[in-house]
Amino acid sequence: MDIASLQNPKVKHIVKLREDKRQRQRDGLMLVEGRDELSLALRCGLIPQAVFTAPELDPVPIGVSHPQAVTVTRAVFEKISYRDNPDGWLGLFPIPKTSLADLKLSPSPLIIVAESVEKPGNLGAILRTADAAGVDALLVCDPRVDLWNPNVIRASRGAVFSLPTVEVDSESALAWLKSK
Repeated sequence: MDIASLQNPKVKHIVKLREDKRQRQRDGLMLVEGRDELSLALRCGLIPQAVFTAPELDPVPIGVSHPQAVTVTRAVFEKISYRDNPDGWLGLFPIPKTSLADLKLSPSPLIIVAESVEKPGNLGAILRTADAAGVDALLVCDPRVDLWNPNVIRASRGAVFSLPTVEVDSESALAWLKSK
């Protein structure tokens, strides 16, 4: 076991990232928890800064060979997890930076604009639906929930990794939409 202590500084840092939007923004990191979500992030080309596994919870590897792979005890994983029944997989990933200028649109683009979304589950559902509908991009205007909140990531079922999504203020979004 690489980490067995609940007082380990890495453990404390992950808990801060899980709970605090400002910490995620300062560090530019997001938590991706769960075998499926971690696999989706990897398939979408995201590169983890670190991967934490708890073999006691799930001894089957998912093909992640990472120089920063860390094994932890069940107790440590339960502390860093935001799920009730964790499966023993968690990755720390750099937050992708996407701006309006980065968006590559089809000739007849379909764009969803979501304004002032407050609940992580609702934003995750919008992401899933937009991804399933083949939307070109999602503009999250004046968000009240952090796009990289662990519950948004979980509720999106990986769509947050594959769907171009931009957080923007409403005025900038309107000006950009008018220009397109």
